[in-house]
Amino acid sequence: MKRKEDRHQQVLMDASLDLTDVNGVAHYWKSDNYNTAEEYLNIWNTFDDITESKKPSFVLVKSKRSNHKTIEMSNLGRDIINTINYSTIIVTRHFNSHKLHPKVDLFIKAMNKYELTGLVKYINPNMNQDTTKRVYEALCNFIAHIKSSATDGTLQKEINLFSRTSRKNYASLVNYINKLFDKQSRLLVIRIDLGYTEKHSKEITSEMAINHRNKLLKNTRNNEIFQYMRGYVWKLEFGVSKGYHYHMLFLFDGSKVREDINIARRIGEYWSSSITNGNGIYFNCNHIKNTYKCLGIGMINHFEHTKRENLKKAALYLTKTDSYIKLVLPTGARVFGKGEIPHSSLIKKGRPRVKI
Repeated sequence: MKRKEDRHQQVLMDASLDLTDVNGVAHYWKSDNYNTAEEYLNIWNTFDDITESKKPSFVLVKSKRSNHKTIEMSNLGRDIINTINYSTIIVTRHFNSHKLHPKVDLFIKAMNKYELTGLVKYINPNMNQDTTKRVYEALCNFIAHIKSSATDGTLQKEINLFSRTSRKNYASLVNYINKLFDKQSRLLVIRIDLGYTEKHSKEITSEMAINHRNKLLKNTRNNEIFQYMRGYVWKLEFGVSKGYHYHMLFLFDGSKVREDINIARRIGEYWSSSITNGNGIYFNCNHIKNTYKCLGIGMINHFEHTKRENLKKAALYLTKTDSYIKLVLPTGARVFGKGEIPHSSLIKKGRPRVKI
């Protein structure tokens, strides 16, 4: 069955690109993490195909020459077998630090309930009749379980609950950005990814990554790089190959500073050399901002509504992945955060802002 494309799922694929260093230069590339995300979405899409299909995926067919019965599969049936034999194994192995989306979670739990991992591994026309019957009944029960679970209302409630954090974080982040624009005539927006060298990424624990972030943000108070910073946003993620890494937004007073590419470079070098003691790498998104179709970083004036909307899309990127899969830290620590909205009494009031 042809796979359905969800434009929002591209967010998950983009987030799965690996940040790595090649001769000291940071690059993004498609590694095991990207491939695992593809298999994750394959489970998702197979689940949807099962719930929407009106035809049987598996049929017991009796041989014309004997009483021997075999399992005949539709295209969806073959997709189900391949998903069980390959995609679920990859996902459960690589995403063991994450909370899975209810659809993916239900697929895997139903698969385990009917012991399909072992049953369908060697499925073939020459199976004895008892095994054939057992496999066929297990597959039918598996499909019936998914179809009934998808229509009883419970699954949708679980999906809404699962997505609530993402929606809440996005709404909070948009409000935060709007409040900053209320206080500033223009903002210089820095978008940078902070990670660890390939040599050290496997050694970095969540506690170490958290400590590095805390150290970075604490030092913004006294480091002249951040003298005119007015806000920040961070999102911690974990990749199969790249380990823990951060997606960051830094928002500066655009009336005080202008060189966004240089500021991003200085932040990245500060992370790489000082914060992580030489074990860090960074990717300067502002350096390639001219390649973006929807530019929402760099200098943004208060009345540049298109750029502000594009900035919101960048904010969506930081929060949307939690609608599909969630990183769960051993300590239960947060994986998303932002600065505090400046109190009105702390902001010096000037002339009313006028659109030119």
